[in-house]
Amino acid sequence: TGAASGVATKYLARRNSSRVGLLGSGIQAQTQLQAMCAVRPIKLAKVFSPTSDHRASFAKRMAAKLGIEVIPVTKPEEAVRESDIVIAASAAKTPIMSGNWLMPGTHVNGIGSHTPDARELDENTIKRSKIVVDSMEAALREAGDLLIPIANGIVNQEHIFGELGELVLGKKAGRINEDEITLFKSQGLAIEDISTAKLVYQKAKAAGKGMELHI
Repeated sequence: TGAASGVATKYLARRNSSRVGLLGSGIQAQTQLQAMCAVRPIKLAKVFSPTSDHRASFAKRMAAKLGIEVIPVTKPEEAVRESDIVIAASAAKTPIMSGNWLMPGTHVNGIGSHTPDARELDENTIKRSKIVVDSMEAALREAGDLLIPIANGIVNQEHIFGELGELVLGKKAGRINEDEITLFKSQGLAIEDISTAKLVYQKAKAAGKGMELHI
């Protein structure tokens, strides 16, 4: 999941993005932040979790791992405001992020909610954003972040700009100016897991690592 967001960020975030805001401090937040550092010159991350011990330990661990400044914050708004990239990776069922907090040019990765009745992002976030999904079919079946605003008449299906694969293949443009607010809404696809597993296998084989099983 982190790798998919890394690809999306490569095409959608401003090239000089250096500040990340994290909503959530679990394993998903960890791999998301690692991916951001792989594709952008990240210097600072602010992390919110409703549990103070979780956000504090996450900040300490990831600062040491990535060599960047990581600050725990007490409110979602503190994490989002003034961030170039925002990662929503929480277990929230109702919105914890307001589109009013987003400055022009922000890129958002929405990866926490993945059922039709749950969402992390409010309707204003969806309305303000150029939206890219990993799969249109999956998004229109499972993404409450999109389905609920569509059902409420805030946006329609055509508000979704396209799929990540279309950006990678050059069929559609990613970010086209510095002021666009962009959003990658990920539902997770089996092909992402397969592609990652293939790369791990190839690297392990080239390095002579692992054990071959003959069944």
